[in-house]
Order: sequence, then structure tokens, then C-alpha cells
Amino acid sequence: MATNFGLTWWGKQWLNALSSIDYSNRLPRGESYARKGNVASIDILGNTILAKVMGSGVKPYTVSILSPRFQQMKIDKLVDKILEHPIVLSQLLNRELNPMIIDI
Repeated sequence: MATNFGLTWWGKQWLNALSSIDYSNRLPRGESYARKGNVASIDILGNTILAKVMGSGVKPYTVSILSPRFQQMKIDKLVDKILEHPIVLSQLLNRELNPMIIDI
């Protein structure tokens, strides 16, 4: 059962981005469910995040977050820029996300 969220720089950025578009105030409810252990699973399929959540009903329900796909041209440009910063590249290869990525 999770009690803290967004512990990494990346996690904080992700939650901040979600909270700025959460017009239905779903993020606090999702946090409450996670704290109570009601999130049964989380899967990432391409640009879709799927979670099985146990609400007040008998069966869990599915929550999905669809993230827009990047255009290939933008991906190529980002990769070219990252290649100009070997430290950032090495950190990415170690599954670390340097805050400098925002400036890149």
C-alpha cells in the first residue's frame, strides 16, 4: 500500500502535469484509493495507462489515461538534442531522468 507519491523528480513532474488538467478532481480520489490499497494493477500499453481499481462496487473497474503520441519529427529532434548532452544520455541509459531534460 503506497503512502507517498511523486518521490522522484520525474514523479513530481508527472503528478504536477496531471493536477493541472484534473478538472474533475480525480487525482485526490485516485490518491485516496492508492493509499487504501484499492489499486489492483497498473499497466502501460503504448501511450495508454490502464489501472484496475476497486471502488465501492463488487468488481474492480478500469481507469485509463491516454497520453498524446509524439510526432516522429519531434522524437527525432529530441533524440538529436539529447545526443548533444552525454551526461543526460548516460543517465537515461541508467533509467534516471535529469531535470535538464526540460531545457533540452
